[in-house]
Amino acid sequence: MKAIRYIRTAIFTLAALGMVDFMTRTGLDAAGRYSYSDFNNHALSRTLADVLLLTAFIFLAARQWMQKGRDPLYGMASLIFILLLIPNIGTWLYLTNVSPIYPYILTVFSLPILIILHDLSAARHINFKFPLIAGLFFIASGFVYDIACINLPFQDPTPEIINKRISQQKTLYWLYYIGMLLMTTGVLQRMTRKLKTA
Repeated sequence: MKAIRYIRTAIFTLAALGMVDFMTRTGLDAAGRYSYSDFNNHALSRTLADVLLLTAFIFLAARQWMQKGRDPLYGMASLIFILLLIPNIGTWLYLTNVSPIYPYILTVFSLPILIILHDLSAARHINFKFPLIAGLFFIASGFVYDIACINLPFQDPTPEIINKRISQQKTLYWLYYIGMLLMTTGVLQRMTRKLKTA
């Protein structure tokens, strides 16, 4: 199982390097990077959250290398990691939806979350149907939210309406992203159980 150990460690390490990359950028460059100032105005609280998130990345990468997980410390670090990362990802995906960096964000930061969700669901013996149903619920909620709140045309929108629309779009990305993560977790869990019983 050394290959799995190396792969999992590499996934978390690449995500940590990606986080360092994002923390050191201050604007939108020619490659289509996200606008750092949109969700980080260099306030102390945001800086501390970024440092805590990076620390969680490094800690979880080390735990993958040592092949130690499914204990209270791993669970606590995983929870902090997910709660800090997912809101950021919703913003990042919104800001990069037409740029080359979009698939990079989607891949580099989603894989660690999927590993954690798979580990936690396996440790708790959660039936694979639960994340599938929960994922469908989030995606359906996003679809309803899109129709009810976003797809309403405005002529000559005011700055307040534009800001509200941006906030609604970010929420929509967040709902779709969580739904996708949960559904993928359910599929992976089902595939893992089939392989174990084969």
